[in-house]
Amino acid sequence: MFALEPWIWIVIIVVNIPLYLFLIWVIFDDLAGFVEALKYAIKPDLLSMLDGEWDKDWGAELKLLAFTLASAGAVIGEGWLLAHHILKTI
Repeated sequence: MFALEPWIWIVIIVVNIPLYLFLIWVIFDDLAGFVEALKYAIKPDLLSMLDGEWDKDWGAELKLLAFTLASAGAVIGEGWLLAHHILKTI
């Protein structure tokens, strides 16, 4: 990906914990919504369909995907900025 040491990626991931909490608040409203989305992600879709909760399952998994993409995008973007503009390794 980028010519960064693994420890730099770990530092970026740890430093972004407040961003992850902010994204949880924005996307899921609170930590309980995040935990509910994780439960729906683990629960097979067929069981959700049989329970009549397929629409909730789909919405929760879509929110979880948005959270994952936003978090990964932030980490990768910050790594690229660090490598390109600060360390000049690219």
